[in-house]
Amino acid sequence: MFWFRIFRPAAAFLALLLAVTGAPRADESTETLRRLTSQQDFRAAYDLAAGLVPELAGEPDFDFHFALAALGIGRAGEAALALERVLMSQPSNERARLELGRAYLALGEYGNAKRSFERVLAANPPPNVRTRVENLLVFIEKQLTRGRWRPSAWGSASAGYDSNVNAATDVASVSVPALGGNVALNPSSREIEDGFTELAAGGELKYQVNQQAFGFGAMSVRDRNNFDTDAFDTVVASAQFGWDQMRQDDRWRIPVSVDGLWLDGERYRESAGLGLEWNREREGRSAPGVFVQGGVISYPTQAQRDARYWTAGAGLTKRFAARLLGLNVYYGDETAEDSAAAYNGRRYGGARVIGQWSVTQRMTAVAQIGAQESEYDAADPVFAKVRRESMTHGAIGLAWRSSGRLTWRLDGSFIANDSNLELYEYSRSVISGSVNYAF
Repeated sequence: MFWFRIFRPAAAFLALLLAVTGAPRADESTETLRRLTSQQDFRAAYDLAAGLVPELAGEPDFDFHFALAALGIGRAGEAALALERVLMSQPSNERARLELGRAYLALGEYGNAKRSFERVLAANPPPNVRTRVENLLVFIEKQLTRGRWRPSAWGSASAGYDSNVNAATDVASVSVPALGGNVALNPSSREIEDGFTELAAGGELKYQVNQQAFGFGAMSVRDRNNFDTDAFDTVVASAQFGWDQMRQDDRWRIPVSVDGLWLDGERYRESAGLGLEWNREREGRSAPGVFVQGGVISYPTQAQRDARYWTAGAGLTKRFAARLLGLNVYYGDETAEDSAAAYNGRRYGGARVIGQWSVTQRMTAVAQIGAQESEYDAADPVFAKVRRESMTHGAIGLAWRSSGRLTWRLDGSFIANDSNLELYEYSRSVISGSVNYAF
């Protein structure tokens, strides 16, 4: 369910774009679908519609009756996707909004269902519809106010190739003025390519306080093992808990996070932070957001690198028919705890663009690209220069949902880090395939 909630909007946006830009219609098939749903022959209707989705997804009449068929046989997720497409092109279609509320209700998304039903009531529906919706809202209110615990969990297994497992330079030697010339680097200080496997698992627990607020806690662990270079095997453990509050269209979130990184079985880096996030959730429109976070970073075996940090940023998500486009910008500061090691502190800022779209009903693509500039707080004592870096990074992924719980993924990413100090200049590419299961 977790992955479905992430990718459902992107799938809806692309399908609608295809329709708007001229996807072929099949009026006869849609008429047959309409007749079957009116006869409540939902299985036959769904079987017919499923084969037409690549051609007709994004056509409001087709999507509406496909959603009715999907709801009729218990496929609420597909129904919600189709109805979201209908409302993108027909925002005043209150019948579609009513059925979308039903789909959300079947999925257990009570907050979304409540908002959909309330908008239906605001449109002054006929008395019989009003009575039906009011009864559903009473049921939802009971679900939202009884303090329900909502657990979820996931697991994944992946394998891939990493061109630079140690994020190191590829040069054989670097100039070190303090030593009067070039110094040769040992093999472990130069880039190493390797294959890897990774196992990961995580879970989330929410406690619904009322219809607008819940507490949450989540944990995840990722264990990556390289084929040949055990010294750079990693385990990453993360935990987050906090509070989530809705006020009309505004979502406020206060997360507390704790993270740890183990390198070859040894503690390498730990961090803890407190954040504040705000997002405005507006249907079919631009959605702005801002965040701020502060905390500490520590290195158990390299205390001179310990630092305090803060970072702040803003983002905007824009829906263009069938596509979703996001832009995030941020700025941050890390200050070394040890003033004698100020050269380990830095200021940095960057931006990232993210796009999501659906390829088919079950396949979703995601891409992102970004850049970051960093400048350190003092001259490096070894190189007698203030370190400066320009990083470019990007990623692309393709997810195919073979069932309601099972998702297969292909992912690729790259990093290119340019620095005025050769030792810190490197590039890295990673490709992987994975299977993910949501419990």
